[in-house]
Amino acid sequence: MAVFSARLHWALAFAVLVIDICLVALTVFMDKMHHVEPPAGGETEMTAAIGWLGVCGAVFIFGCFGILIKTPSVQEANCDCMVFQCYYSFAVAAISMLIWLAAGSSDGLTFNASSF
Repeated sequence: MAVFSARLHWALAFAVLVIDICLVALTVFMDKMHHVEPPAGGETEMTAAIGWLGVCGAVFIFGCFGILIKTPSVQEANCDCMVFQCYYSFAVAAISMLIWLAAGSSDGLTFNASSF
């Protein structure tokens, strides 16, 4: 088994945190400076850079649920995978709401295309 380096671990964690913050800030900045209205009638706009930035940011920030279940601390806790999935899903939803609040949605929270 590889030797665990706490310094390397925290350096990588900090680097990922900085990248996450930059991605969110860039998305909010792009929306404020180059706002693109959502397409009408359920159409898809594949050329909007903010959409691609949002997708790539979400993939990087939220990653894959299955990877974290394999971390040594979770395996040592002997946590059931469904329990872990519930906690992780709640955390993703909470962080998504915080990002939405930081972006300053002017329409308020609605459950239609204007909020999502």
